[in-house]
Amino acid sequence: MKSLMKNRGAGVALFAALVAFVPVANILAEPTTANTPEGETDAASVESTKHEAEDSSPAMLFVIGPNMGFVGFDNAETLSGTKVAVTSELKLGRDTVLQPRDAVLDSRGALYLLSSANGGSVAVYDNPLTATGSRAPDRIVFGDKTQISRSPSAIAIDRENDLLYVANTMSDTVVFDISSPESFSGDIAPVRTFDVDVSQFKPEQMRFANGSLYMVDARGGTSDILVFDEPGELQGKVSANRVITHAEFDNKIGIDVDASDRLIVSVRKLGQVLIFNNASKLDGIASPDVALSIADTKVQPKPSYATIDSHDRLFVADANGNVAFSFDRASELASGKHRPDRTIGSRELSAPNRLLVVERAVQ
Repeated sequence: MKSLMKNRGAGVALFAALVAFVPVANILAEPTTANTPEGETDAASVESTKHEAEDSSPAMLFVIGPNMGFVGFDNAETLSGTKVAVTSELKLGRDTVLQPRDAVLDSRGALYLLSSANGGSVAVYDNPLTATGSRAPDRIVFGDKTQISRSPSAIAIDRENDLLYVANTMSDTVVFDISSPESFSGDIAPVRTFDVDVSQFKPEQMRFANGSLYMVDARGGTSDILVFDEPGELQGKVSANRVITHAEFDNKIGIDVDASDRLIVSVRKLGQVLIFNNASKLDGIASPDVALSIADTKVQPKPSYATIDSHDRLFVADANGNVAFSFDRASELASGKHRPDRTIGSRELSAPNRLLVVERAVQ
């Protein structure tokens, strides 16, 4: 697909991570009404969430946005209502996190927050469930040696090989070895860097899945999804192994790849979430298996990010409505308009653009 990339003009023209946790958390056998306005619930929503709550591990939903910071909601499997109470909210500051751009979890369950704090940094919280209030991160990486720019755009993690990827806006991508957590701190140098061999490459988002690195190139008015199937060899000037395109990809798409090898793309311009099966095989112009439009909303939705968790729940962040939606049986969705099973709203949500689902094992 190299020719596809090179023929693309400059004017033409990928939060969630799933990790099982050990901390004790008791799942509710019945959905509660505490998170709904005036204690009221929608009957269909209650029945749906009850079904999921009875056969799934409890989860926490984290929502991220440069204008709102980093907030968490407990009981993601039953959350519903327009005035949901926040369980945790990380207070922003230059010494901790400022304008968070992206977040991932490593194989140990530690949270890595990418932000513009300290001129571009990665803050690490060893337990995301305690990432609340004004507490400082356990470690923070920043400084000239890191080569993290003042406006980093995206972060991704290879959990199997303990490698962290940080993309700089309009620049290269730096790779860090995180196999020794205590050494990932301060002004440290990356183990390697690489840059895509195209003019004005603009990485907007990244995700690592099934051994491949997915990067959104948001040059001009549209986006391509570049896929590197041998990311361990990326150094210097590189070219993608595959390039996934679609006529309606705008320059603000969000991407994720779930455990079932589905590529989930949120497209603000369309107001849709596009789901492509067999992500590891996609190349060239792709047609979605599902084109989902969100029905019965107060304002026209502009999906900024979407993810499917291990229990087949599709969570969608709506940057226009300042809410998140849940569709509790993603594999049963067909193209067309669908009413969400649940709407999750809170006064702390403001233009959310990343979601992170953390599942915890029941003991």
